[in-house]
Amino acid sequence: MEDFSECAVGWHAPKKQTPGNVKRSGMVGDKQQTMEAIIILCDVLVRQTISPIEPQPGETYIQAVMGEAKHQIETHLRGDSGTVLPACSLMANAASSGDSLCTIAPDHEPCLPDGTSSCVKCRKQRRRMAYDCNLMGIVGEAQ
Repeated sequence: MEDFSECAVGWHAPKKQTPGNVKRSGMVGDKQQTMEAIIILCDVLVRQTISPIEPQPGETYIQAVMGEAKHQIETHLRGDSGTVLPACSLMANAASSGDSLCTIAPDHEPCLPDGTSSCVKCRKQRRRMAYDCNLMGIVGEAQ
């Protein structure tokens, strides 16, 4: 993933591994930032497939996609990313305001911070619903 983000987007994780971890993991940059970058790149590519990004004059389509992905990655990392999805993510729910209510627990209580199996299932369900909704919104705009 690290090599691909460098080749495809020309992006390197700003946070570096500790020297001992570099040898063990085979990565120079932070694993979490690298995974987030790949997810953002995938989001940009899905959006590009559905509703192409118009390149600037003198720019190719791949340069437009690379530029958009890099911009979204850098914007996300400047914020308080943690475990929060990037605002540009197709899985992000724009209507959500912080604590997500559980779709599995009785009375839709907030999911537990310990990430029990029901909370993982709930997270996946919420992200699937947001993804489907956001994807349909893009498809509708493109038509």
